[in-house]
Amino acid sequence: MTIIAWLEESQNEQVNKQTQSIKNHIDDIVLCYQQIEEIYQDLSSKMEPIALNALCTAWQHQHLGNQTKGASKKYHQDELNFWVNYAESMLGNESEAIVKQVFDSLDNMTRSSSLIEMVNSRIRPYLNSCKSQITQEARKYYYVFS
Repeated sequence: MTIIAWLEESQNEQVNKQTQSIKNHIDDIVLCYQQIEEIYQDLSSKMEPIALNALCTAWQHQHLGNQTKGASKKYHQDELNFWVNYAESMLGNESEAIVKQVFDSLDNMTRSSSLIEMVNSRIRPYLNSCKSQITQEARKYYYVFS
C-alpha cells in the first residue's frame, strides 16, 4: 500500500487508474498470505515449529528445483533431501505421512509470485513511458537529496 501511495503521488492519470484497479483487488492479491497463515497455523498444531519450518524449506527447494536445470537442479535436490531428512529425524514413525501432508498443503495454495507479476505488468508500461520525464519540482528534490 505504501508503494501504491508513492505511485499516486506522481499524479499521473494512467498510473493512478492502474493503482486504483490494484486497490480494488487488494483482497485477491493478499489472499496467498492469508492462505499460508492458515496452513501454517493448522500444521503447527500437529508438529513442532522447527520440523514444520524444515519441511517448508524443503518444499521451497522442491519447487525451485522443478524450475531449474543442471547444477542448480542438483543443488535444490540436495537441499530438499537434507531438510526432509532433518525434519524426519524429529517427526518419528509417521514422518512420511506428515511430509506428504505438508507438501500437499503447500502445493494447494495460491502462489504470490504470479500475483506480484500481475501487479507489475499492470504498472510497468506506464512507469517505462515516464522514464526521463521528470518534473521541475522532482528535480529540486533530486538535487537536494543527491
